[in-house]
Amino acid sequence: MLVRLNDMSSFVPPMLCERLTNLSRVVDCSYIAEPKLDGQRTQLHVHGRRAVACFSRRRLDLLEHAGMAWLRNLKWPFESAIFRLRSWPPQP
Repeated sequence: MLVRLNDMSSFVPPMLCERLTNLSRVVDCSYIAEPKLDGQRTQLHVHGRRAVACFSRRRLDLLEHAGMAWLRNLKWPFESAIFRLRSWPPQP
């Protein structure tokens, strides 16, 4: 997906998974099935070597939270990018 530079802090809607209801699709090489794992998905938007937004799946800007604000202080080694990230809770 291409994003204009002035849109770098715009939310990019995530692609949501679909339930596999027809198992015959698995043998078709044009489809891929993978397990759905629970975890938090985020989009980190970098522009001008700084994090300008970090969106949750529900469009909340996580940089507003104290636990994520440190991302604003990093100087990234590239000018602009959008990362789609997933994190999972630690296993006991």
